[in-house]
Amino acid sequence: MPISENQLAVWSRQGAIDASRRTHEAIRAALREWDDLRNRDYEAYLQGSYKNSTNIRGSSDVDVIAQMNDSFAWNRPDLPEAQQRAVDRAYEPATHSLEGFYNAVLTALRKYFGSDSVHPDNKAIKIKRGSDRLPADVVVCQQYKKFGHFRSLDDYSFVEGMKFVTRRDRRTIINYPKPHYQNGTAKNQGCSVSYKAGVRIFKNARDTMIRRAWMPSSAVPSYFLECFAYNAANHCYSGSWQSLYRAVLDDLAQGYYPDYICQNRVRPLFGSSYDQ
Repeated sequence: MPISENQLAVWSRQGAIDASRRTHEAIRAALREWDDLRNRDYEAYLQGSYKNSTNIRGSSDVDVIAQMNDSFAWNRPDLPEAQQRAVDRAYEPATHSLEGFYNAVLTALRKYFGSDSVHPDNKAIKIKRGSDRLPADVVVCQQYKKFGHFRSLDDYSFVEGMKFVTRRDRRTIINYPKPHYQNGTAKNQGCSVSYKAGVRIFKNARDTMIRRAWMPSSAVPSYFLECFAYNAANHCYSGSWQSLYRAVLDDLAQGYYPDYICQNRVRPLFGSSYDQ
């Protein structure tokens, strides 16, 4: 039985955004009011489905990045030795540690929301739902620069990412939420503003299959689903919702998977690392 045009139209709609905005603003206020962070160079910004406008009805946790910018990590092994030395000459040694920043953020959140509502986890600091906010995951990280080249402060290129270390297993994780957002926005504009609606359709289709026990709940994380959909050609995201649905699936099924990329356009989508 085909999925009706009306059902796909319902699935294409974005979920509520007011609660996510209030949650994000509350977290920013918590950090802004803590003395130890007032003179620090950092930013707190949304990532994930709420940031990318791909949240669907029932989306819950708000993902917020608390990013330390007074020092940065970078891809030293990827550069020739001469360029590594050029980076070392260009920047002063770091005076702030990521661990110190993590502790300041954790204390600020506990002071603002209450210790019973704030709990450190392996990857993020979890904040419980409140009367006017959604539950949130706050990832505390450091700015990361993936240099393409660095010859001097007047001659360099980099992609901005974020880097953090998990609390329990001490695993280093590097992600690129800003390029992910920028590339998704550009694709949406190049698809008559139907790319993000298409992603929401596929998220709802996935959730329907999970509810019907056709697939396990852990099979298709939202991040990977969005990156997979990103690889469909722009022309597929047009016409009726039914034609869009079929065109995207047909295009993806006929593609060469080793060439598929994450939406950040930094890494291949398929591989053996944690983010592939």
